[in-house]
Amino acid sequence: MLIVIRGGVRWRAVTIVLAVLFLSVATPLGAQSPGRLIFEDDFDARSLNTTYWNPFITDDSAEGWPWSTENGQPSESSAISGPYGFNLDYDQPSFVRTGSGLTLAARAGTTAEGYRWTGAVISSYPDDNFVSTQGFTFRDAFVEVRAKLPYTGNGSWPAIWFLAGPGGNGAEIDLHEGGFLDGSVNPDRVFACNLHSAGNVQYLIDTGFNLSAAYHTYGMAYEQGEYVKMYLDGRLMCSYTANIPEGPYFIILNNSVASKGTDSWHSQVDSSTPSPNEMSVAYVKVYELIR
Repeated sequence: MLIVIRGGVRWRAVTIVLAVLFLSVATPLGAQSPGRLIFEDDFDARSLNTTYWNPFITDDSAEGWPWSTENGQPSESSAISGPYGFNLDYDQPSFVRTGSGLTLAARAGTTAEGYRWTGAVISSYPDDNFVSTQGFTFRDAFVEVRAKLPYTGNGSWPAIWFLAGPGGNGAEIDLHEGGFLDGSVNPDRVFACNLHSAGNVQYLIDTGFNLSAAYHTYGMAYEQGEYVKMYLDGRLMCSYTANIPEGPYFIILNNSVASKGTDSWHSQVDSSTPSPNEMSVAYVKVYELIR
């Protein structure tokens, strides 16, 4: 079911990690409670609704970087980083499935030169590079993603990201990236969130359970110029109040695989890495904030 929309500084291929262990506390959303529902996609149609979603990660104004459509690679595809970069996979629309929720698959082997895997991504950036996509952006909103992630102790790199949309110029917001290392626990238990602006750090939080074992609800509250707050199953995980961006944001859901170049801060592919591995998303919802 798709309910409507209202009307995301480029994503940096290199993520600088500052590991900080932060214990979450059960906290009600309170003043950041969701209000009126303004967008919902349950991904129950037979194909991805390309009115709102791109099955690739590029726009023709970014000159190919970091939204990378590499010359000589398969058409209508894209990559988070260039060949031999931080991500092993080249994303292709055929690895995106809908109908009973959204499935983003990553599989070993690819026809794309310089990549060892094929992955999957969707983005709500308004774009007409391949097809005309209206997309959607949000501001002063609460975004909720219900997802079951692949096991991330073996190089899998699922992510829920937000980037500044047309008319905006804000920092990257990482609601969660799977597979990050905090030096002491299984990466599958680590909730990794970040606001990439001055005065902020990345939090690597031991949840105490494996995030891949079940569906969980990931939430992000964004009030322009005031705060960014991240939640897991309704529990406040991290909060930012320094150098908060303003302007619209869009959503990126990505399932990729980390390269050897990330071994100091991300889990690595090994013989236990399944092919395919899958990131499953039950829904994406966007609410107005009640303040």
